[in-house]
Amino acid sequence: MNKYQLFLAISFIAVACNKANNMGENGKVLTAESSEDTLKTYVLNNSIAFDTLSYSNVIESVKYIPLSSDDQSLLGNLDMIVKTDKYYILLSDLGGSNVKVKAFDHKGQYVKDLIRVGRARNEVLSFDNCSYNSEYAQMLACDGLSDKLISIDVNDLSVKMYPLLIFCSEDIIDNESIKRLAGGACFRLYSTVQLTKDLFVGTPGVSWHKELDENLVPYLCFMDTTFESYVALFYDEPRKLFQEQKEGIFKANDNWRLGNSGKGVFFIDMFNDTIYSVEADTLIKPRYVLHRTDEQMPEVTDVKVNNSLVAEKIHFMGLVETDDYILLRTLNGDLKTGFYMWSKNNEAPICVHDVCEVPLSFDGYHGAVRFHTVSAIDNTIIAAIPADKLMNVLPNLKEDDNLVVVEIKLKDGYNPQTALK
Repeated sequence: MNKYQLFLAISFIAVACNKANNMGENGKVLTAESSEDTLKTYVLNNSIAFDTLSYSNVIESVKYIPLSSDDQSLLGNLDMIVKTDKYYILLSDLGGSNVKVKAFDHKGQYVKDLIRVGRARNEVLSFDNCSYNSEYAQMLACDGLSDKLISIDVNDLSVKMYPLLIFCSEDIIDNESIKRLAGGACFRLYSTVQLTKDLFVGTPGVSWHKELDENLVPYLCFMDTTFESYVALFYDEPRKLFQEQKEGIFKANDNWRLGNSGKGVFFIDMFNDTIYSVEADTLIKPRYVLHRTDEQMPEVTDVKVNNSLVAEKIHFMGLVETDDYILLRTLNGDLKTGFYMWSKNNEAPICVHDVCEVPLSFDGYHGAVRFHTVSAIDNTIIAAIPADKLMNVLPNLKEDDNLVVVEIKLKDGYNPQTALK
């Protein structure tokens, strides 16, 4: 164990012990409790850096599945893709009025549309913050425009919709500072992920940017199968920046990320170097550290100023995890994005790129796919590439054909021996 890891482990334990009995007056305090003595640490540097994923380094094989191209099958700009036991489900144009969620079989044949756009009871106006839990075969999304929670069973492709109700418990509602922040109302759910068969965890959201008088904001909310809250977890004051072990106050922002990546439910906090897992017993546990250098890590003085200034330092925007790899998207205040990829067997990155897109090179294709459209199964990355970008790879394609699903198998246990400088 190196000195840094030892310091980090001791610091985590100290924080957890100090707050173990501090439950707060309005909910459970979110702390850094951990059952681990050490946390694996990945450093954001360029010491090992391939500029693309290719056969010459981490890619083992590539499989192409062209999607059917009849009128009812066509998709727009891709926003998300998942592979289930039976289907590929693709989401496109989620930010516009032409929202599409379509299912295809594993041969690429169109099966059905899963949602319809409109104001009727069984229609939606938006399909935001979608998540997929392979263990329970369910996709969840929020329709904030018509206050609905959408649930899709990926086995039979049935769709259910639930009212997107106010979800805070009474003791939270009675808190005067929370009332003021929410304009006298309560926080509403804006994203959720299935945690177990009968348990869901969500993040609250509301469109305000006021001072937090008491710095007490519900962050994670656990719900039962009726999607009613029964426990909420809070950050308390002063908030700990666990990586630096400095105390500081933060302002409200919507840059936290909650999701699942094949390895359980996780969340990323923009001011924290740690990736956390959300446990079924409603505990939050750190899994590993993505260590920024001192120049990239927010200082306490940064955290106390406006969000636009805080964001001058690198913060985390997305995570995809496979059996052996971690893929990460970063962003800083100059809107400069970055892509990092690590082998879990190697603490240094094996691929670094100065854009957030996943850089790819195989079979004559040299390009990239948007990070937030990529999903993973085992050690395989699932992506979708426009047909006109693959015409020299698949000669039967036409320029206006539908998207092509691409399954990119990564090498098991890859440990690079050489790297670009």
